[in-house]
Amino acid sequence: MESAVSTLCNRLSVPTKCDKIMIGPTAPTSPGAARFASPMAHGSNSNSVLVDQAQPDAIALCGQASYRSMDINARGYEGRSRLHEAAEAGDITRVTELLQGGADVFMRDENGATPRWLADQNQRSDVVAAIDVWKGRLLDRFVEVAGRGDAVAVQHFCDNTSITYSERVQVLNAAVQGKCAPAVECLLETYGYAERDIDSLVQAGVGDNSVEQLLLSKMLFARVNHWEPHEIHAFLERHPSLDVNHIWNGSSALHQVVQYGQFPQDFGKIRALLNSGAMPNVVNDAGYTVGALANFKGLNKGLNNVAALFKQ
Repeated sequence: MESAVSTLCNRLSVPTKCDKIMIGPTAPTSPGAARFASPMAHGSNSNSVLVDQAQPDAIALCGQASYRSMDINARGYEGRSRLHEAAEAGDITRVTELLQGGADVFMRDENGATPRWLADQNQRSDVVAAIDVWKGRLLDRFVEVAGRGDAVAVQHFCDNTSITYSERVQVLNAAVQGKCAPAVECLLETYGYAERDIDSLVQAGVGDNSVEQLLLSKMLFARVNHWEPHEIHAFLERHPSLDVNHIWNGSSALHQVVQYGQFPQDFGKIRALLNSGAMPNVVNDAGYTVGALANFKGLNKGLNNVAALFKQ
């Protein structure tokens, strides 16, 4: 086991015992966008990318290309990938090759099993250790590029890497501490976050107004249909400069209320948003303004009251 794991570590340029992941202020802060440009963007062969260079390319460690366009993660019997099969068989050489080729180490089969779980069930501790090294290095690099404010690399990771919730929080923390609004926005668009975790970041002090605005507008968008009208009003009063028209996943908070609200009891939510600057003419990703969406959804007789609110 030692030799197999050491071999993988050497290929990754990491020690056998991976360093503890550092987030927040401890993450590297030097510019990295140019150094982390995707090799695929220049038409290079992903297999030719060296992952054992002095400073490994973050995107190379993520697999060099989009999983959506790679058959390396194609599902076979019971939804298993090639990595599942290799891990279950205990083929450490094949596991290493697949990981370096872009195999999704987090993928679950139809039974919910990851490659690591299958290897562990078959007592292949060498494969388990190798996968742990890779996962640790991958997440470490994800946190690093988020802390650097490398929005391009963060977008690539978001597109190609499925991670656990606690790991999502680590990466978001790093991006917030790095004060990189585009990276924060990408993470908030891609992953779901609990209100308490977003709120804790705000309460801890973001130190950057644009990043704080993103966190607050995401919180509003996520909770607007769960809060009572007075809660929305209180939230908006505490944050008078908040842009209530920010678009998340193709919709504004006002779209969310009209599409999923209950009327007439939710008119108060619409009033609170309008009073804080919500614009009825904002268009969602389906091409609807709020008024058009209300008509399309065929809301009850209260539609006239909604239209009247928009005209005020």
